[in-house]
Amino acid sequence: MNESQSNKGHETRDIGVKAVSLSGVAVLVSIPLIMLIVAGLLRFDWSVHSSERRIFTDDAPQIPGPRLQAHPEQDWAKYKSASQYTLNHWTRSELDTSQIHMPIEQAMQQVVDDYQAKLNSQQTEGK
Repeated sequence: MNESQSNKGHETRDIGVKAVSLSGVAVLVSIPLIMLIVAGLLRFDWSVHSSERRIFTDDAPQIPGPRLQAHPEQDWAKYKSASQYTLNHWTRSELDTSQIHMPIEQAMQQVVDDYQAKLNSQQTEGK
């Protein structure tokens, strides 16, 4: 076999030493340079230049606690009596004076009477 046929398909020369050396020097120089830039940014006092942008301050307003009921039993009794009065008496709506509320017992009886009347009318028509 001759020499030209045996080298077919393979690289004939290696990578240059100069290119590898320059790449290594570039990496070795860039690492300390990047470290110096990061250290400078970390040491820089940003609060002097942007005092308006401070998020956490010592003079933040105090948030008030939850409001508690002074007398929950009395409040419940008052609410319950007002609700019972509204259910059992004729009242006007607080928002709209043209709306009138009827007692719940009378309203339920009226629904039953209306349903009975409807059933009676259907039965008489069906005969």
